[in-house]
Amino acid sequence: MKKSVKIRNVKVVLEVLYILCLIPILWIGHYNYPSADDFGQGSAVHHAFLQTGSIGACLQAAVAETARLYRVWIGYFTSMFFTVLQPAAFSEKAYAMTTYLVLFMLTAGVLFFGRALFTKVLGIRKDYSMIAGLLILLLMIERLVGRNEALYWYSGAINYTFTLGLALLFLGFLFTTLKKEKAGPVRWGLTALFAFFCGGINYLTALTLLLVFVFLLAVLFYFKKPAEKKPVLLVFAFFLAGFMMSCLAPGNRVRGSAMQGMGAAEAILASLKGFVTVCLAEYTGWVQILVFAMLGILFWQMIRETDFSFPLPGIAALFAIGTSAAAMTPSYYSGGNIDAGRIRATVYLHYILLMSLLLFYVLGYLQKRFFLREKGAENTPAQPAAEELHGKPLAALVLLCALFLAGGLFSTMKNPAYFTSVEAFRDIRNGKAKVYAGQMEERLQILHSEEKDVVLPRIENAPDLLFFTDIMSDETDWTNESMARFYDKNTVRLEEP
Repeated sequence: MKKSVKIRNVKVVLEVLYILCLIPILWIGHYNYPSADDFGQGSAVHHAFLQTGSIGACLQAAVAETARLYRVWIGYFTSMFFTVLQPAAFSEKAYAMTTYLVLFMLTAGVLFFGRALFTKVLGIRKDYSMIAGLLILLLMIERLVGRNEALYWYSGAINYTFTLGLALLFLGFLFTTLKKEKAGPVRWGLTALFAFFCGGINYLTALTLLLVFVFLLAVLFYFKKPAEKKPVLLVFAFFLAGFMMSCLAPGNRVRGSAMQGMGAAEAILASLKGFVTVCLAEYTGWVQILVFAMLGILFWQMIRETDFSFPLPGIAALFAIGTSAAAMTPSYYSGGNIDAGRIRATVYLHYILLMSLLLFYVLGYLQKRFFLREKGAENTPAQPAAEELHGKPLAALVLLCALFLAGGLFSTMKNPAYFTSVEAFRDIRNGKAKVYAGQMEERLQILHSEEKDVVLPRIENAPDLLFFTDIMSDETDWTNESMARFYDKNTVRLEEP
């Protein structure tokens, strides 16, 4: 009897697996508390809420604080608007929303982008695009580097991971607008407005969006699509306006004077080197190789459904590799390194997505060029993809899943923090997260007291996922002053060891 597995069932299994993996990652977030920049950048909204209790007043304060920071510290206005609206400005308990917000946007961005590209543009069934998106998301989240700053520390997570999801949501919106019959001026106007605000997100993702726009326009020129080229040029102009407004902010000069960065050429070279030494050497392990192999099996089936010819694979490879490297360039340029966890996480997320897309493109070229095209034909007509996996593809997928389970069990036994969900589950189960929350609640009682000069107890044995950084024993340190301003204290300091 011939064994087979329906594609729809594969999708359902992955959906359930993804939800199960998210549960501990979200659950541990309920033990999370603000730190560092959360206090400094959230103070204006916090005090507006205390004084008025009005959401409208809080939004006004957020706009005003974003404008102030634009003048004195940093230019990416969209990212900073979200950053100053940190949940603890309304209640420390609301800080648990950080991980929900970030993972919702990243999930929505990846899945909507995948559906727009694979289904709307290339004509591939949505079950396949959903499976691809879920595999990519699992690889992104479970092996994420810099997890604390990318998922739990609001000021880092909202500025980088959240806005990457937002950028992917925008690209999905742009692609669906392109393919929408009779997309009118309102639709294109909304897309252009969306593009302008995407120009104001963090520089790592904004720069990669710029490169995507250039690549998209080159594709439209190559395939001679004049009707689609003009509205995309308009959207690009709006994006460029937002990006230039962000780059030319007075605050960038102020911040730049306090940091030691690289020259432009040196930063580009460091980024290209980083693609090899960081992306390939550090971010490509057995998990990534196995998941890419699973994606390869899936992509081979998907490619049959599209009549796209996948021309010039070398150009596509240069774009994917160059854009992955470009995600590092702003950090090298401004600060001379990519050491911060949130930066490394953003680089990793870009790398996984772009290499997945490059794999799809290269396999598409190989299939259309060497396996399906009839002799002398200019292109290969689309064919229905299999509704079931059977034979060699199914056997290969089963083998890869078995290898993944064996490798996962071995790696987790050796290092319980190997996967994000397992690390979160461990710290919930052993009580570490709960003890940490109890220590933070003890601090909050002191901070909400009438005392104006307070000394806070030290945090012991904090979970790596939740604890970013602490205040100092020196009350003049910037972290101490930010916390003091947030809680309306004269001074705040950490007790001596």
